[in-house]
Amino acid sequence: MSHSAGSGDVLARGGIRATYAVRDEKSITQKKWDEMFADFDPEAFQKKEPVKVEGAKKEISRSR
Repeated sequence: MSHSAGSGDVLARGGIRATYAVRDEKSITQKKWDEMFADFDPEAFQKKEPVKVEGAKKEISRSR
């Protein structure tokens, strides 16, 4: 898929994935990363119930 700024348009046109380029991988230091996720609890996250959307279509695999 495209790496351009319009990658989101791929999804709007029915694509199953879009790739977004990263501008500068070194822009987030380990200290900043740790601060962003300081309160994240992976065990609590895994125990959460999935959000159910009223009227949502059942997802099917396109790799048949």
